[in-house]
Amino acid sequence: MDNVLALFPGGSTGLFGSKVYDVVLIPEGIMLVQLTRELTNEAIKKAKDASEERKEGFFKKMASVMSSGYSLLDRYNEKTKEEILNETPGNLFIPKESLRKIKVSSNTNSSQGTSSDSTVIKIVWNEGKIKLTFRTDLNERKVKRVFEETFGL
Repeated sequence: MDNVLALFPGGSTGLFGSKVYDVVLIPEGIMLVQLTRELTNEAIKKAKDASEERKEGFFKKMASVMSSGYSLLDRYNEKTKEEILNETPGNLFIPKESLRKIKVSSNTNSSQGTSSDSTVIKIVWNEGKIKLTFRTDLNERKVKRVFEETFGL
């Protein structure tokens, strides 16, 4: 799929962040792609197998496994929209026309002596709403700008 406008990986929702989604913006709308344990394990296995095939040592093999998450992101360029949406039952497509509101905010949590930043994206559409928390600090202004330029929200 060569029409990915933006990608925000690893947004969690649900009880204790039990569900994790990648938010993929395409001209037709927003795809919420659920990252399941099976997809993650498959990416790790591919990284291990490729590393063993190249006869890499322990540390290089470990680095390959640790960076296997990037191969999950690569699949958005390799598959069609329909293939991605049909990967797991939790995947969802929100058409551009049904979007009502998108709110982006930043949170700073400084409990227990440590400080952690997160970004929250709330998406409201005609059929529902979702609140995703991204543990990586996304640039709030840039994310807002992307949504405004893409969907006018």
